[in-house]
Amino acid sequence: MSLELPEDFSRKLEEAVDVLSSATRVKVVSHYDGDGLCAAGILAKALHRKGLSFQVCTTRALDEAFIGALEGDEDVILIADMGSNSLPALEKLSAKVIVLDHHEPRGDSEKIVHINSHLHGIDGTKGACAATLSFTLATVMDEENWDLAGIALAGAVADRQHPGGLEGLNRSIAKEASEKVGMRVDRTHTLLGDTLAEALSLSINPYVVGISGNMGGAGTFLSDLGISPDMRVEELEGESKIKLISAMSLKLLEQGVTAEDVKGAIEEGYWDASRGTYANWTAAYVNACGRLGMDGVGVAICLGDPSALEEGKRLRKEFLGQVLVGLKKVEDEGAFERNHTQFFYVENPSFAGTIGGVAMRYLLNPDLATVALSVLTEKTRISGRATKDLVGKGVNLAEAFKESAEVLGGSGGGHSIAAGASIPKGKEEKFLEYVDNTIEVQLEG
Repeated sequence: MSLELPEDFSRKLEEAVDVLSSATRVKVVSHYDGDGLCAAGILAKALHRKGLSFQVCTTRALDEAFIGALEGDEDVILIADMGSNSLPALEKLSAKVIVLDHHEPRGDSEKIVHINSHLHGIDGTKGACAATLSFTLATVMDEENWDLAGIALAGAVADRQHPGGLEGLNRSIAKEASEKVGMRVDRTHTLLGDTLAEALSLSINPYVVGISGNMGGAGTFLSDLGISPDMRVEELEGESKIKLISAMSLKLLEQGVTAEDVKGAIEEGYWDASRGTYANWTAAYVNACGRLGMDGVGVAICLGDPSALEEGKRLRKEFLGQVLVGLKKVEDEGAFERNHTQFFYVENPSFAGTIGGVAMRYLLNPDLATVALSVLTEKTRISGRATKDLVGKGVNLAEAFKESAEVLGGSGGGHSIAAGASIPKGKEEKFLEYVDNTIEVQLEG
């Protein structure tokens, strides 16, 4: 393997490979989001190439009931994108356990092969994700797996680690992959769709008021610029490309969007030569599969199934359609504000994080942390987002959500800039109060 890694990180990876090399049957467990599904796809491909017998399953939450159900015929359980906050429960399993996680850990374990980027000086918010950790393990297993670099970076994109450019392990993989498998990094627009009108109407990053979620508005906007609404997205170039991006940027500034988020109309693109597509596009399709409960399709896309890719394209449009309905509601109704947070309700918890993140950047007050709540039958699931500026001032949503949820008999965690929680139904007001007070203490230093 050519990546330069901290010595203790390399030792952990080698330890994991040793455990896998003696396995007879492996169960791969991953989170259901885009990053988790990319990680699962990478691990499945690597295990298949080694001739190992394995099963892949996904989950929304790694709670004790789910962990208890993992007992089976497998002698190794390989967990990606979760696990660092469930080490005591995982230690009770009879199988050997490997954890690949990038969320802030609560501790470490001597019994489990616990590989967490934070424990090796790599920021799991921007510098590593589950897919890039899984890819790194795969390349230690076999150099042949470098052709999976595009899927690794698709995971980073799905986890929104690429705005402003990749960092840490993610950046190292992109750089090395350019030499090994012809990956190309360039600056490109974020539009994806069959025609420009469709791509603009489906755009959430950026979300442009009057255009996003509005096919007619998108068509009129393009026509006023002298650009055909029916132009294929891949045909957009030269003067037309500059004119469109400039006009979109101006509308975003008129919306009150920060200069940093206006730049979101242009981002790094990672050309995956092994697949003939951008990793960014793969991320969009896989993420939609997970959010709509079609996890198997997402993994199949990562494994290179053409029919799954076509289904992923369809699911992306369905997913964005539902997200845009939620965003229009936030656009029309706004959010309830507290001293340090703003909150609103989302019916489907699978969409809450996406709606919360987009609303914070393009519709709401950037000085307040954003909280989206989904009230279910017995539990309320919560997603939170902060800005880089808030994190720089001391806000840590992972800690705020963890502490506030546990006081109420729930659980929480994640990253300083993005976190999630699950609490008993009916305790939403208390949770919001605790989070707001905790952030106040964090800001006071």
